[in-house]
Amino acid sequence: MTNDNSQTSQVETVRSVIVTHQKPDLDAVTSVWLLKRFLTSKWGTAIVEFVPSGSRLDSTRQAELGVPDDQIIHVDTGLGEFDHHQEDRGSERVCATSLVFDHLTTFQVDKKKNQALLYLVEYVTQIDHFEDCYWPEAANLRYQLSIHNLLEGAVQTGLYDDDRLVQFGFELLDAAYAKLRSEVKADEIIQKKGQHFKLGKYNCLAIASSSKDVEKRAQKLGTDLVIRKDVASGHVRIKATPRSNIDLTPVYEEILEKDSIGNWFLHASKRMLLNGSPKSNQAPTPLSLVEVVKLVKLVLA
Repeated sequence: MTNDNSQTSQVETVRSVIVTHQKPDLDAVTSVWLLKRFLTSKWGTAIVEFVPSGSRLDSTRQAELGVPDDQIIHVDTGLGEFDHHQEDRGSERVCATSLVFDHLTTFQVDKKKNQALLYLVEYVTQIDHFEDCYWPEAANLRYQLSIHNLLEGAVQTGLYDDDRLVQFGFELLDAAYAKLRSEVKADEIIQKKGQHFKLGKYNCLAIASSSKDVEKRAQKLGTDLVIRKDVASGHVRIKATPRSNIDLTPVYEEILEKDSIGNWFLHASKRMLLNGSPKSNQAPTPLSLVEVVKLVKLVLA
């Protein structure tokens, strides 16, 4: 009988560690977010450790974690590659987020053209350099609803420890990034597919797209009336800006004469004429975008 004395080696899984400062602000949180969201192969599953501002992870804690030096990265603390509190960087317009982003783009060159991400990094840089004091109506309380102030408010509630604060920040950044990408996409759709025309003094836009963001985006860019036909559902939305004097009542009346199939709703403001809504199940109109535009021009001209 042969005894099998072979030993089974156990390989300990090494986890990477991202170190930032306690009570992390927007710059710290966004730096961690960039690493975990975009450099996922190395930092996606990293744990986050918190140290006093300016400090580095001490050797005792590193030994407890069993993590080698090349699996640790410091952001917004420690005076390393991704910190900006060194004396020689004092006059540079950089922050931990912009430094991490520059590092990220050396691996993912396409991110240099990611307009949503570029805007987000610029936003964090402005906040970290207190440039929001130069924003239009800087004292307006609306800015207290911005990400950086929501993070500060979370600290002030006393309900968030550092881990929870980072997770809260991640949720805000994920949502903001999704919305920024949607807005950037809306700009592209308007530029490529938008049909611009004038009705008297009003700037108008007709567009075939399933993106509902093009409506508000176009109006923010100066369009007074937007006509959008959803290419997927066939629904049509006609929306005038609140600042305009456009009354869509005669358009509504004319459409009811032409369309006996689609369901239409005229908002009480008389600025929105809707065929289809995610809040209700309405039959789409058989009218094409060209037909709707022709009708609107005829009635409102």
